[in-house]
Amino acid sequence: MMRSYRLPTTANRGKLDAVAAVLPWWQRGLVHVQYLQVCKLKAGTAHLGWLGGQEAQSLPPYLSQRQWKSVVNQVNAALTSWRETAKIGLREMIRMQPLDDEKLREELYRINVYMAWWAKDNVIDARHGIVVSNQAMSISAMLVKEWLRRNPFPNLSRARTMAMDGPIAKVSTSTNSHAEFWVKVTTLEKRKPVNIPLQGYEYFNKADGEVRNFCQIHVSESGTVSFVLVKKSLPTPQRDRGESLGLDWGLKNTFATSDGQLLGRGLYRWLCQRDKELNELGATLQRQGICPSRSKRYLKLNLRIREHVRNEVCRVLNRLADKDIRELVVEELDFRMGGLSARLNRIMGRAGRAAVRAKFASIVQTHGITVTRVNPAHTSRCCSGCGYVDKKNRPSQERFMCRFCGKRLPADINAARNIRGRSADSNGHRGQSREQVLAEMDRLFRTRWRFEPTLLRERHARGCSTASSPQRRKPSRSTRTSPIRILHS
Repeated sequence: MMRSYRLPTTANRGKLDAVAAVLPWWQRGLVHVQYLQVCKLKAGTAHLGWLGGQEAQSLPPYLSQRQWKSVVNQVNAALTSWRETAKIGLREMIRMQPLDDEKLREELYRINVYMAWWAKDNVIDARHGIVVSNQAMSISAMLVKEWLRRNPFPNLSRARTMAMDGPIAKVSTSTNSHAEFWVKVTTLEKRKPVNIPLQGYEYFNKADGEVRNFCQIHVSESGTVSFVLVKKSLPTPQRDRGESLGLDWGLKNTFATSDGQLLGRGLYRWLCQRDKELNELGATLQRQGICPSRSKRYLKLNLRIREHVRNEVCRVLNRLADKDIRELVVEELDFRMGGLSARLNRIMGRAGRAAVRAKFASIVQTHGITVTRVNPAHTSRCCSGCGYVDKKNRPSQERFMCRFCGKRLPADINAARNIRGRSADSNGHRGQSREQVLAEMDRLFRTRWRFEPTLLRERHARGCSTASSPQRRKPSRSTRTSPIRILHS
């Protein structure tokens, strides 16, 4: 298990400037190596690795060979992450393809497993003799082209983090009181490295693990240089006792739990205030002809928002992780599919989607808690008591009232209970469309209550009639849309 920690430094401005001067050439090297590696991928290469002999010898001289090695490793890590994400996305695209031939679909899945999207022949694994048809290869090429259009390769020209391995960023323990660690960083000047002192802190010192000979150096737009060290430790054993807790992530409440807790209630209000400040500042800068991305004040406010959200998310989830919890059941959310207003999309983007995902991954390793992801379809419209699904069950953002059984409770808590209950279903409905999930939930409701849910939704949609009088009449008992009373014999 690897965990990273940002450590403060007492280095003088001259040393920091020498380290920051490497970044432009590092970015240039990332783009150069990425071009070479992407060409190899599209030529049908299955595995990424070090550059070949001719390519390695033709690397430009603005970086040393040891620096080029770290650049190649950083590019390979970024492309590997992209390939894993593409593998998941293409699997969903294959599932949605209207194919009658199941054998063809199976071949597409096999190509996706081996990530042989740009293979030049039909043999995707010669060792095991796996061969696919020409039709499967052409469909796979079409799908990966569409995926690339939506999710292009990472733009490493904008990367401001330099992942330096031990040969160019040697980490050692300090033997004096000026610092706890020293990082010897190779600069652009040959045989003139700089020694950067780093100070530890209580949380870092108490964390389990051994400090690795590796350093991430981040240079912000404003020129601030920060240093990140990595600790390697064994993962915490998985918990086999405790309760299963459902989590609903929202705006008004950062998290709502299935046991009735509303956590992080002040974050949304704080985000709305900062969003207003950021928009006003952006409008002022545009009137002055200044690009917001070049304004130190704008960048500083953006950084403040991200840091605050990350701290708040980690604080809330750490409180939950310290309790007797065996499993966290969460939604598999993807906000790229649209459906939100421009303002909500902007706030959601600053509300720490990446921070939430990273913290869930960290909780698995540091606390041994299982994180189960389920399909989020209709969790906010379904009653956690009777299972009736209707969009009118949620008359407002905060309130939930079932139009079948009359159950009332906060909407986020109701959604969290549905999320927890969905973990007991086969695969949590993952991989199913919203229509498929609704059909399954209607079937379960019909079996349980002997009512037809589609007719109930139509009944609620009709409302009352005013055809017999120009005046608005009070609806009769037969046409009221109040909750249905269930009679027990």
